[in-house]
Amino acid sequence: MPVKMEDAETAVSHVLSLFPETCSNDKLLMLDFWELYDGEGLPRGSDGHPHFPPWFRWWFLKEATTPETIARARRKVQENGGHKARKEVEEGRREKARQLTIFFGKKEWI
Repeated sequence: MPVKMEDAETAVSHVLSLFPETCSNDKLLMLDFWELYDGEGLPRGSDGHPHFPPWFRWWFLKEATTPETIARARRKVQENGGHKARKEVEEGRREKARQLTIFFGKKEWI
């Protein structure tokens, strides 16, 4: 189950403290975060903890476009009028933005 926004900062801080190399590598941070907090369906390693297969970790770290880049590009395309999301998805995104604005207290985002 995904981590809620109000818990995400604590979870990220935990990953950063466990794996200092994630402080300098967002892709590695994402992998380690997902394994620790979202890894229920992942295969278990010899340590009993969920892990992505080694080939996936290599591919994601070395070859894959970051999820942030893809999401930013999608937002830009949609801001420019192309490929709009379904109405309920757009409403959900606005509500999430509203919640983030409240959580982080930055009214200029609204």
